[in-house]
Amino acid sequence: METGEIMTVTDVSRVLQVSSRQVYRLMAEGHLKYSRLGPGGDRRIRAVDVQEMLSENSIIPETERE
Repeated sequence: METGEIMTVTDVSRVLQVSSRQVYRLMAEGHLKYSRLGPGGDRRIRAVDVQEMLSENSIIPETERE
């Protein structure tokens, strides 16, 4: 996953190893930023936003992070 990459819900679900439904839930609850495209409202997520969400919700204590 490159930081400049734009991902679909399916891409994110594969990276996080969760269902697409869980990705939609993360977006709906405000945990994951996304943009909507076109009249159909397709969702796109920046890889950097996925990384940010993971770092904000990490269970690793701050003192052990690099």
